[in-house]
Amino acid sequence: MLGSILDMKLDIKIPQPHIYCEKDSDGKFERAWLAPSRYIPEFLDCFMFQFTPTYDPITGWYYNTPGVEVQAHGWGTTSGFDELDPDLPFGSTYLKPLTDSLKNGGYVEGTNLFGAPYDWRFAVNATFIEDMKELVETAYTKSGSQAVVITSHSLGCLVTNYFLSEVSQEWKDKYVYSWIAGSGPWIGSVQAFNGLTQGDNFGMFFVPDSVARVFEQHSDTTFWVLPNPSFWDSDATLVSIPEGDYTIKDLGSLIVNNLKLQNAQIMWDRVIKKVNSLKVPNVDTHLIWSKGINTPIKYKFEKNDMSDDPVMEYSDGDGTINLVSLEYTSSKWKNSGHKLTTQIWNDVKHQETLTTTEAIKYIYTLLTEE
Repeated sequence: MLGSILDMKLDIKIPQPHIYCEKDSDGKFERAWLAPSRYIPEFLDCFMFQFTPTYDPITGWYYNTPGVEVQAHGWGTTSGFDELDPDLPFGSTYLKPLTDSLKNGGYVEGTNLFGAPYDWRFAVNATFIEDMKELVETAYTKSGSQAVVITSHSLGCLVTNYFLSEVSQEWKDKYVYSWIAGSGPWIGSVQAFNGLTQGDNFGMFFVPDSVARVFEQHSDTTFWVLPNPSFWDSDATLVSIPEGDYTIKDLGSLIVNNLKLQNAQIMWDRVIKKVNSLKVPNVDTHLIWSKGINTPIKYKFEKNDMSDDPVMEYSDGDGTINLVSLEYTSSKWKNSGHKLTTQIWNDVKHQETLTTTEAIKYIYTLLTEE
């Protein structure tokens, strides 16, 4: 989550928090995420109003603020996720070590190297599926009719799994050689709950947690990566507050009643039913994850509204995703008729699963295998 640059175009006719908020970007898309200038205090309210999705009670889904259009930066290229703010000298690098290594190794962007950034505020939709399908077909053609290796990380693994469930087997057999899936939150992450209560800026120091919290409370992808009640241990206590303990079965009511997010249960139910079935991908799949880092498994709050900093209990994982989730598909997708391999790192942080020197060497072996 938060792992793609997003650009925003404005033509706003409705009232905004301040009269000086920008209303019209003259038909131009400008960087919205990440752009530190957006967090200057006097402009922050404007940005939050413009960028935060709006809930529609009729459809039950979130949409852009009226008059705002948001798109992922650099579709078809890696520029949308190499660095989340290329203007910063440090602190926003994401997949650039991997993509730079590929380019230095002879891969050419637009010929045999492509990128699919996406608007992480929303669960995937039909438009993304069609765009992704077209991009894979383009990569296949431009690389000389070579089947494509799809590489994804974190939330991108859930996006890719959903994509592969929406295209035919005949299409996959022709266009997809294999899938490299790094650190997938397959059945969710307890830390996602922290995004709803405190906010989680994923280490981007210039983004206040309070700002991240608003985005995460109004993004249906947050509910996508909460512990999935269809797969998670239904008896495990995830949250404790003075009024009682809450398991995965109770988490929806806790979010609605104590965080006052009235639409949360509806969104959670709809997102899970729509996109998180974890169907077998039916392509050769290489799973990569890390373990050995304390990862939150339970939160204990002193206040019922969970406004205080919690005391945490930990399980094994990569610091962001619990091990029980990271390794879930390694057993569930066995015996599917397609190759399934696993590579497990020790003490590698979630964000670095695909970008350490060892990881890049391993990915090269997968790209060059017969």
